Amino acid sequence: FLRAHPPRNRQISLYGADFPEFLAQFPPVAHLGYLPDMARLEQALRDSYHAADSMAVPLEALTSLTEAQLLQARIGLAPSLRVLRSDWPIFSIWAANMRGGPAPVMRGEEVAILRPDFDPEPHLLPPGGAAFLTALQADQTLIEALAVTGEGFDLSHILGLLLQGRAIVRITI
Repeated sequence: FLRAHPPRNRQISLYGADFPEFLAQFPPVAHLGYLPDMARLEQALRDSYHAADSMAVPLEALTSLTEAQLLQARIGLAPSLRVLRSDWPIFSIWAANMRGGPAPVMRGEEVAILRPDFDPEPHLLPPGGAAFLTALQADQTLIEALAVTGEGFDLSHILGLLLQGRAIVRITI
C-alpha cells in the first residue's frame, strides 16, 4: 500500500483514505471479506475525530415542538457524524476486538459514528437507521427521512442516540 499510495499531503490524518479499496483488491487478504469494511470503519472514526466541531441544540428545542412541527422539521446533524453500511458485522467485530465483546454473528450491520465530546464512538444502528440518517444528512424533513426506513423503524431509539451523541445541531421548521 505504501508503494502504491504514497502520502499526497503532509497531514497524516488524511493518509489512508485509499486503504479500504486497496484491501478489497489485495489477493492475500481476499478470504477476509470483512477487512475492507473494517478499514472503512477505522477511516470514518479518524475522519469524525478531525471533523469540524459543532454545538448541539438544547433538548428543549426538540421537546418544545408539536408532532406536526417535528415531522416537517429539517434536522441538521453534526459534521462529525459518519454513517456506514456493511454486509459484514463491522460493529460487532470492532466491539469484540476493542471492548472484549461477544463473537460477532455473521450478518450485515449499519453503524453511526458520533462524537459527543472529543473521541468518536461507533454505535450499532437498528434496521433502517442508516437510510434515515443519510436522508437527514441530505436535508430531507423528518417525515421524508422516515419514509425510507421501512416497517418497524424505532424513531425514539435513533433520536435518543442523536441526542446522547450531541449530534443534532440545527432544527429548521
